[in-house]
Amino acid sequence: MKKCIVIFISLLLAAMCVIPACAASPAVKLQAEKAAPGEIFYVDVFLSGCEGLTSADLKFSFDPAVLSFLGAVLKGAAAGDESLIAVFSEPADADANGSVALSFLHLNKLSAEEGDGVFCQLAFRAGSGSSTVRASADSFTFGENENAPALGKCKYSAGLGPFFKQYGSTLLICAVAAVVILVLVVLLIVIRKVKKNSAVPVEPFADDAERADNPVVLTDPVAEPAGEAEPVEEAEPVEEAEPVEEAEPVEEAEPVEEAEPVGDAEPVEDAEPVEDAEPATEIEESDNDEA
Repeated sequence: MKKCIVIFISLLLAAMCVIPACAASPAVKLQAEKAAPGEIFYVDVFLSGCEGLTSADLKFSFDPAVLSFLGAVLKGAAAGDESLIAVFSEPADADANGSVALSFLHLNKLSAEEGDGVFCQLAFRAGSGSSTVRASADSFTFGENENAPALGKCKYSAGLGPFFKQYGSTLLICAVAAVVILVLVVLLIVIRKVKKNSAVPVEPFADDAERADNPVVLTDPVAEPAGEAEPVEEAEPVEEAEPVEEAEPVEEAEPVEEAEPVGDAEPVEDAEPVEDAEPATEIEESDNDEA
């Protein structure tokens, strides 16, 4: 494994030494910030791979009904280079032609810092609607060689741009949170339905032997439709009961004769008083002794 790593690193170093570094292709890029109608709309012009550039004639087209050109200035390292001569279109001419012309000439050539970075900045007054600022090159000279650069563009659009610029991140977070909550709710509903449909009651087995003898067979959770029920025979009608004969009226009982009044009882005669009994005579002592 270590030998393979050493061989791979050696081949990589050899390739870096053999293959020459490719020079970056020249390019003109535009970058702009969002602006609301009535605000100033700035467009930054970037050069890439333009080290050694001696002169160039560039144009930046726009819609004059939407944007109004205010002026342009050099930026970055080009702003302090006294050997660089740059001329921009006047605002009135730019609005009339719908394009800003930039012609510059360097007495020597652009340095690496000037050729790779922000070169100048265009200022527009933003209006309603939308407009694309597009770069074009009439000439792009490196010493005695002409080289056409890659050209960029940027777009201005009025409307809710400043609002989204200020609250865009908050709205994005809220939208992502709402989507996540919605997905979780849907997943919970689906999981509940799957569990409800796939739940099969299984009786527990006493041991492994009983489980082997009675394998569980999963059946379709959807019950088979029941067959048609047999029609119920109609009950025979009940015969009407015969009417009950009316009972004969009971004869009135004869009135009971009143009992004769009992005569007054004769008064009971008073009983004669009982005579007092004579006191018992004393038993003679002799008789007691004999006894």
